[in-house]
Amino acid sequence: MPQQNGELITSAKAAIILGKSVSTVRRMAESGELKAVQKLPPPNGAWLFRRAYIEGLRDELAEAAPA
Repeated sequence: MPQQNGELITSAKAAIILGKSVSTVRRMAESGELKAVQKLPPPNGAWLFRRAYIEGLRDELAEAAPA
């Protein structure tokens, strides 16, 4: 399925892409380390991110990791 340029994903999906826990992604969003688009209201309360941003960050982290 083709991705839309501005596709939004939840913190759970971002965690999978980044290889981090949902709690870590939540903490990173709350501290401003991750640029979130929006925070959903409770009871879900998930953060929303642009898929392209999260995938780009994943690629940057992979390039920076020691071989």
